[in-house]
Amino acid sequence: LSVGALNRYRRLEDTIRAGRILREKGIDARITIICKNIWYEDQYQRELVDFVKGEGMSELTTLNFEGVSEKELPKIYARADFFVLPMYLPPPRRYGWQMVGFESMAAGTPTIVCRAIDVSEVLVDGETAFLVDPLSPEQITEKVKLCIDHPDIYAKVAKAGQEVARGMTWEKYSEEMIKLLQK
Repeated sequence: LSVGALNRYRRLEDTIRAGRILREKGIDARITIICKNIWYEDQYQRELVDFVKGEGMSELTTLNFEGVSEKELPKIYARADFFVLPMYLPPPRRYGWQMVGFESMAAGTPTIVCRAIDVSEVLVDGETAFLVDPLSPEQITEKVKLCIDHPDIYAKVAKAGQEVARGMTWEKYSEEMIKLLQK
């Protein structure tokens, strides 16, 4: 599963390619991408549809460019086996916190995150989430395969990620901010 507003920096191609690689390894991978086209990225939308076809993943990939309701989203996260956030914006720019990663973690879904985005700064690879290098569908595949081969790791990361996400509250944020400003 990958979720977020449609734009090239989401690197949805990496999620799709990882799915194809998993299929080549004999794993029944199916991809769901929910990426509402709020910025009218029509050209990229067409390219993504063509990419899915080119990867031979048309029958195994669901592309939703309309989005879903806020009420439906937690259920979608919880049904997913993995959440993939391969977002990458080349230096010197970086994206701020991507809440979708924490939303998936709160639902108990192991999350795979590109280590080049800010959210990775509070996550620990193999403990609270899985971190991968930018532009690395092969590494996404490795993390999924690790969890398939080791269900105990899958369960541990799912639980620890959920605890991290549920511990992130506005109250905690404001307390930490006050401490920081008092220094």
